Amino acid sequence: MNRNEFSWWMFYDINSTGVGGCGAICEDIYAARAEGELGVEEVLYWTLVKIYRSPHMLLEYTKPD
Repeated sequence: MNRNEFSWWMFYDINSTGVGGCGAICEDIYAARAEGELGVEEVLYWTLVKIYRSPHMLLEYTKPD
């Protein structure tokens, strides 16, 4: 597998129809940046970092309903 190809790095789970959990936070980060709300963007960013650093939190945010 060639790691220089863009398709190798894609995460198809985020592009699902029902965006929830971490995908929703990513969309909120994007929206905050588009609106110029940099303080909100930073809070959301660090929230996402905390989620990815904690296996328990990551499991809670990504488990199916």
